[in-house]
Amino acid sequence: MTAARWFGRVGVPVAVLAMAGLRCDDDGGYSYPDGGDADGAAEGGADADADADADADADADADAPGGPWNLTFSGTGFAPHEGQDLSAALVDDATDTVVASDQAVVTGGAFSFNWTDVLQEGSNYRIDYYADFNGNGVCDAPPQDHVWSVAVPAFTGDATVEVTHNTDFVAAACASF
Repeated sequence: MTAARWFGRVGVPVAVLAMAGLRCDDDGGYSYPDGGDADGAAEGGADADADADADADADADADAPGGPWNLTFSGTGFAPHEGQDLSAALVDDATDTVVASDQAVVTGGAFSFNWTDVLQEGSNYRIDYYADFNGNGVCDAPPQDHVWSVAVPAFTGDATVEVTHNTDFVAAACASF
């Protein structure tokens, strides 16, 4: 047998390449059988892989921003609202679009919301929330209801926002309900 049958272009035995699922490619490196470039070098002047998108991985989709990620929103010290409905809305700051919303009853002076797959990398969010102090089921400007807004801090994965009761009301947050 010739050396070419036993070794790849850079001296790696063909059997090792085959076991790893790789083959020699046109840039002198290695490629996956599906056309993705294992060594990251561009093939024929294109992007670093052989699929149709313009990214450097071997899948066929363009890389999308990270996420979606989960968000947990909770509050403590809400004893003044014990037994009252508390509504919360996750709002995309750029579009003022409500991404998720929910309602809970304040129990033990606390509440908690768990929203799944709601945060996207590169987006900024806020949480508007209110305690239905007057009990009419509608968000009314303070002092009829107690209304707040809090920014979601920068995130790179699942996030948690925790608040404590305060009287820094934000009447404009009613627009989210």
